[in-house]
Amino acid sequence: MTDAILHLVQQSPTASSALRDCLAVAGPADSIVLMHDGVYAAMEKPSAHTCYALQSDLEERGLQGRTDPAVTLIDYSGLVELCDQHRHNLSWF
Repeated sequence: MTDAILHLVQQSPTASSALRDCLAVAGPADSIVLMHDGVYAAMEKPSAHTCYALQSDLEERGLQGRTDPAVTLIDYSGLVELCDQHRHNLSWF
C-alpha cells in the first residue's frame, strides 16, 4: 500500500473547479481517477499525474475512442484495486 493519495474527480472541468482544486494540492506520487462527468477531462490528459478514467462513464457520455492515450481506462474492479493500493482516497465534487 502506498502513502500516495488517490483523487476521485467527479465533476466536469467546465462546470466545476473540482479538477483544478485537485491539481492544486495533488502530490507528485498521487493518482487521479476521472469518473462521472469528470471523464470529460480525459480527452486531454489533465496533468503529469497518473490518470485513470472509468470506461463505463466514458461510454455513457459517448466519449469512447476520444480520450488521451496517456489516460488509462479502468472498470469498477480496477477502481477497487486502486482504492486498495492507496492508503487515502479523496473525492472531489
